[in-house]
This record gives sequence, C-alpha cells and structure tokens, in this order.
Amino acid sequence: MSRSLSLLLVLAALAACGPTAEEQRAMDIQKCGGFGFTPNSEGFAGCMMSLSQQRDAQAAADHRAFMARQAQEDQARRDREAVDRARSEAADQSRRDEMTRMMNGSAPGIQMPDLSKMNCVSSTAANAGTLSCR
Repeated sequence: MSRSLSLLLVLAALAACGPTAEEQRAMDIQKCGGFGFTPNSEGFAGCMMSLSQQRDAQAAADHRAFMARQAQEDQARRDREAVDRARSEAADQSRRDEMTRMMNGSAPGIQMPDLSKMNCVSSTAANAGTLSCR
C-alpha cells in the first residue's frame, strides 16, 4: 500500500472519529464562554482563534509523527530487504564457488574422471550434439 493511500485512510478514519465542524464550533463556544469571554467580543474571538490554532498545530504534529513512523517503517523494510539480498547473494556465491571447486576437481570426496583415458566419440546431427564415452 502506498504511503499516500495509507495517510488518506488514516485521515479518513480520524475524521470519522472526531466531532463535525459544527460540533467542534459549539464546543469551542462553550469553552471560551466558560473562560468568561462574552460572545462577539474581541477576547472571545481571540479565544476561538487560539483554540483553532491549537487544533491545527496538534494536527500538524500528529501528521509529522505519522510521517516519521512511516519513514522509520520504510527504512526498516529497506534494511530487511538489503540483508535478505546480501544473504541471497552470499548463498549464490557459495554455490558458485562449490560448483567451481567441483569442476576443478578440488571438492573434497569428489573425483573427476580422467577423460584422456576414455574412448569418447562426438557427433552432431540436426543441430544436436552427442558425446559417447566407454
């Protein structure tokens, strides 16, 4: 899932959980009134603006925290993938080294036949080659 789609889903879920704009305004009016500000006064307007700015700042902080977590998760995934690739490449190299040792006759317990002592005949027919040895 892409990061932007994840963010969109998180934001949609958060929006569904929180109050509507009308409900939030009513709560802010109640809170500023509870602080003693009279509706339609300069102090009341300042209180309402302050609450709005606090919410915006919190939303921005939440977004930054979310993006930081996403970045950490992405980096951890890239690190795991790099380790997996390194292990796979090391295993591949080990297999290639073993095959090289086998082909060179240096693998323990494996003896390559001496082809010079064998009677081998090769033939080609219809773009296919065969090798027969006795």
